[in-house]
Amino acid sequence: MFEIIPNWHPIFVHFTVALVASSAFFFAMGAILKNHEQSDALKSAGHWTLRLGAVATMFTLAAGLQAYGSVAHDAPSHAAMTDHRNWAFVTVGFIWVSAIWSVWKSKNTNRAGPVFFTLLGVATILVGLTAYKGGELVYRFGLGVQSLPQSQGDGHDHGEGVMDNHGSDEAVPEESDEGYAHSPSDAHD
Repeated sequence: MFEIIPNWHPIFVHFTVALVASSAFFFAMGAILKNHEQSDALKSAGHWTLRLGAVATMFTLAAGLQAYGSVAHDAPSHAAMTDHRNWAFVTVGFIWVSAIWSVWKSKNTNRAGPVFFTLLGVATILVGLTAYKGGELVYRFGLGVQSLPQSQGDGHDHGEGVMDNHGSDEAVPEESDEGYAHSPSDAHD
């Protein structure tokens, strides 16, 4: 198998977030449009995305635990990783209870009540909170990322309102004594 840097967790986590959030959206729209002909279809989509989200969550959790034990870190980032992991366990519990409730309710009656909506709402909020904490690990603590390039000169200043050829056809400023500037050949590297 090919190597994914740093590991598979960032790939799987996006499925969990998207599917659980989509499920909450579909159920909310189904409830808002309860007298509309599409209400049942929206609720059905909510049930299926929640169940798929619960399955994706198991892969997310397994990859997250693997990352927890293998990503290089220091003491402050270890505390943040442990906090993220603990929130993930609670989140997985709410997702799975919601998914099991979804299966049970759809077999007995297609009506989702206030307890189910509360569970799914809490699960969705927890997914967002846990994802935020995971983002903090990457963007605040730099976990699981390759090293940044060394700065040269005074820094990399794009200037105010200047497009820098990162997908633009505008001209690029030449190098100056104030630091690094892009050259036209940078766009092709």
